[in-house]
Amino acid sequence: MSYQFIEILGPTLANTHIRIHAPQNRTKGDCVSFHIHEEATFILIQSGLFLLEIHDKAYHLTQGDVFFVNEGIPYQTTMETDCKFLLVQANIDFEFTGKLRSEFRCLTHMDQDFAYYPNQSEIATILGESLENIVKENTEKKEGYSAFIKSELLKIHAILYREGILQFPNETIEKSFRKLAPILNYIEDHYNEPITLETITKMFNIEKTYFCKFFKTNMNATFTQYLNTVRINKAKTLMLSANKSITEIATETGFSSSSYFAEIFKRNVHCTPNQYQKIKKNADGKSILVKS
Repeated sequence: MSYQFIEILGPTLANTHIRIHAPQNRTKGDCVSFHIHEEATFILIQSGLFLLEIHDKAYHLTQGDVFFVNEGIPYQTTMETDCKFLLVQANIDFEFTGKLRSEFRCLTHMDQDFAYYPNQSEIATILGESLENIVKENTEKKEGYSAFIKSELLKIHAILYREGILQFPNETIEKSFRKLAPILNYIEDHYNEPITLETITKMFNIEKTYFCKFFKTNMNATFTQYLNTVRINKAKTLMLSANKSITEIATETGFSSSSYFAEIFKRNVHCTPNQYQKIKKNADGKSILVKS
């Protein structure tokens, strides 16, 4: 399969992880092969027919449709007719900083990969208006435009939380997190070491059966699934920033073998490590996003 390189502009707003693209005009037949963004992507179709393929599913988007693709999820687009669309990208946790951000870190694995809102839905209308406002503010750059853009993104994220696309902790989850925090912090600091369920339960003096049930209930994942997710996220960072082989990355992120790493990586990211490693940085530090 061939590889296509797509250059993405640097962050639009200073000191943020937000990218705002001018309205895109594409002609019939234009295709962007499967690629991955480091930020969540919001697409609003303004005219034409737009084919988006993700996880072996195909969506034929038309005017007014809104599509959300989470960060690190491969997808492909093809223009079925001449098309015009808006594209806004932002890290889903851009609004959290410091201690608050670290508390939400453990929840990112619970996010869904994508969401489709057809043009007849109320949510598509609301999201579409917010995306148009973001592009307008960024184009006109009036006093306080940065704050307006961030407020619209907060609104968008709040809608995704309400819809269950993103997870936001309630009081019960926060209490459970405080109990789990020492364990999650240990995983964060020692993910590259041999860690087992037995290691954790013995270290923190917790009964194994109780811990497994408590962890799964509150993290929406088993202990092993969570550990693998942390390791895969660390591996993705290394693939983008370090010139290392797949075997080296697997070893440095705590996987017992490169074959097991490849198996877990494909299960989590929906592409192979070799395909994902095609994401590189050019000389100016701008993202080059590629997948076969």
